[in-house]
Amino acid sequence: AGPSLSGFQLSGSPSLGVPALGVPALGVPAPHGCRTPPGLLMPQVLGGSRCPPGRRGRWLLQPSQVTLDPPWMPVFVWERVTLTCHGPGAPVPTRWFEGDRLLKLAESDRLQVSRTRRGSSSYRCQRHGAALSAPVTLSFSDDWLVLQVPAQALLEGDTPWLRCQGWGDAKVTRVRFYREQEELGGPTRENELLLPPLQLPHGGRYRCEAAVSSLLAGWQVSAPVAVA
Repeated sequence: AGPSLSGFQLSGSPSLGVPALGVPALGVPAPHGCRTPPGLLMPQVLGGSRCPPGRRGRWLLQPSQVTLDPPWMPVFVWERVTLTCHGPGAPVPTRWFEGDRLLKLAESDRLQVSRTRRGSSSYRCQRHGAALSAPVTLSFSDDWLVLQVPAQALLEGDTPWLRCQGWGDAKVTRVRFYREQEELGGPTRENELLLPPLQLPHGGRYRCEAAVSSLLAGWQVSAPVAVA
């Protein structure tokens, strides 16, 4: 059925870790007595000679955040995905990273990405005046059918939709959703299933099955998506 795709993480609280990448800092220098954490853009809005209260010797910066359009993962090869960098500070310049590599210093807070082969890449961004974002791992599939989950982090109590999607927006019929070997029921809309409020015991491997409207496809089973 294909390899497991990790990217649907369930936890009790959001992860706000922003590990530094050791890249040169840009922007204005820190005031006397305040030092610049590696890989951060110093905000011009925080002028003066005082450090933030309670954080002597360090700036207190909010992290940037990456969102995806379309807001699902995984996506198909050749499909274009627009990444947008949100957060405090100015939208330009924006630094984009693929893994630990500086991909682009852009005069835009948007970046379009695509792949011609299956695989995955991790992206993060940094707005001028904000800290590095947490990484977003984007997986590209060359299967006829994929089970897609929301791209944003999912927390306990969330009620996400699962989406059974055919290659090239091919129509899918007789859609079934499974957790491990158990078929799932619940509210549906065409090729989507609404899950009940998430709890930690809901972890496992999810997949979907469907008939794909293509002469070469027929009945297909998606690769499983691991929920941890």
